[in-house]
Amino acid sequence: MWRHPNELRRKGFTLIEVMIVIVVLAILAAIVIPRIWPTVREARESELRANLHGMRASLALFYAHCGDWPSKLADLLATDATGLVGGNGNPIPPDCFQGPYFITTPGGVLPTDPFTGARDWQYDPRTGAVHSASTKTATDGTLYSSW
Repeated sequence: MWRHPNELRRKGFTLIEVMIVIVVLAILAAIVIPRIWPTVREARESELRANLHGMRASLALFYAHCGDWPSKLADLLATDATGLVGGNGNPIPPDCFQGPYFITTPGGVLPTDPFTGARDWQYDPRTGAVHSASTKTATDGTLYSSW
């Protein structure tokens, strides 16, 4: 049976319809993404503050027990003083050590810096100071490495 061309049903979308949908999605993305990004950055800053606070508290406890800073941050995870050396170069006495000083998630590793994505903290074993290794600037205008 012969059918008139107007009787045939169209299937699918035309190129113009697809282009309109893409333009609308691009406009929505241009509006939404800038509003979400500050929230993501603030969450990372909050995570960085929490990580630094936890490590600094652990360092202070290590110092209070042993009278010296650990030679490296990983020493906060140690379960005994065997082979541990303090920031002044002297061995850590086993009788004062009460580690581990930093309790982490399963796996026993230090937290990652949310801005570098690595465990590359700046640590001075002579003073016990720990900072972010990030060179980025915070929302308050300071460098993360100065926190």
